[in-house]
Amino acid sequence: MKRERQKKKTRILLQQAALRLFQKQGYEQTTVLQITNEAGVARGLIPSVQWQRK
Repeated sequence: MKRERQKKKTRILLQQAALRLFQKQGYEQTTVLQITNEAGVARGLIPSVQWQRK
């Protein structure tokens, strides 16, 4: 149960960070590394298959 809560919290942090960066600098200019840094999470938490374009 604790693991599921942490996953949900991390997902929300990533979504919020991505939206902030998209608004600030645009989608095309935003990288996964910037999003993970902004959210304060490790890059390894993001499956690379979702971000092939980035």
